[in-house]
Amino acid sequence: MKSATKACLIIMIAFAAEGTSQVETILDLTTPEIRQLDETRTAGCGSRGGGVVTSGGVVPDPEVPLSLQLESLNQTDYKTGDEVVGVVRLTNVGSKPVIIPWNPDSEAVFGKKCEWPYKSLGATGLKASVSLLFTDEGGHNEFIASHGLYGVSKRPKTYRTLAPGQSAVVKIRGSVHFDYIIEKRREKGLEFKLPQEFAVSGSFDLDDSSLLFPYKTVRSKNEIRVRIDESGR
Repeated sequence: MKSATKACLIIMIAFAAEGTSQVETILDLTTPEIRQLDETRTAGCGSRGGGVVTSGGVVPDPEVPLSLQLESLNQTDYKTGDEVVGVVRLTNVGSKPVIIPWNPDSEAVFGKKCEWPYKSLGATGLKASVSLLFTDEGGHNEFIASHGLYGVSKRPKTYRTLAPGQSAVVKIRGSVHFDYIIEKRREKGLEFKLPQEFAVSGSFDLDDSSLLFPYKTVRSKNEIRVRIDESGR
């Protein structure tokens, strides 16, 4: 009996340890506090452009060992003006830890002038954007929900470290508006009609001040199809 009890305890401890290693990092960017921050802050700190052209050709962007999965959307039928809420999962698919920025307040991290830490100070600045990309039937893309994240290597509360195989879940929000895309289509003599179906995917961009160029955009391999119609109001 004692040996059986001991074996059960060993199994329970093993499961507990496994559960601890699988604890997820979750960031909810749909809370009232974040909504107020979006309304009171400006656009935030943008990232640098992609690879540059040199005498030897185009220097490609580095690749970050992350995979992206679009876990869910709040619905699959929308009308213009509706709120979109999506959940995306970032997973470290590499063999080493990956650091990602975790603070949505650019001003609190980098100041009003959005100044990155200098290398001479031994600190690294991190900027990222996590988004929902809506692709219409014509193959045109529109970012419906997009949030910026910011971090500094010497301030642990501003970033999260993902161990190999570990995931971070981010919940984001936006609104279904096509004013900009309609204007651009009309300038080119193109039509934009509703209702129509869209393929929604997740997108993640990461910029590290210690590197020459930003990382290559990480896109979700999966997508969720939705239908969007004109508002009845």
